[in-house]
Amino acid sequence: MSEDADYEVGYKKPPKKNQFPKGKSGNSQGRPKKDKSLQEIAKTIGGTKLIADGKSITLTEAVVRRAAHDAVKSGDAGARRFFADLLYDSQKDQMTLEDFEPNLDDEIAMRELLSAHEKNSKK
Repeated sequence: MSEDADYEVGYKKPPKKNQFPKGKSGNSQGRPKKDKSLQEIAKTIGGTKLIADGKSITLTEAVVRRAAHDAVKSGDAGARRFFADLLYDSQKDQMTLEDFEPNLDDEIAMRELLSAHEKNSKK
């Protein structure tokens, strides 16, 4: 009782009975973990191993292979666009204009695009 009598209760000095016991935190469960971002979830799931044609591949590789297959085999413009965007995003940091050397296929594609553009602009 003599300790309680000497202890002054006031601003930032709660009564002894309301204080946390020694060695015990006021937040025993801790701060809640933050939610994972979409990129973190995709990275975790993308690393999952699958067995395809007797080979072990990641889920990311399987998705890219399927996108490439759909872009080439099916006439689906959405699949081609998705695969083109996927390729562009994966290579945009590595490519520079100086690295680009057009080949015959590139020239043919450019001429087709230009002729289509000229036809559309004349209308």
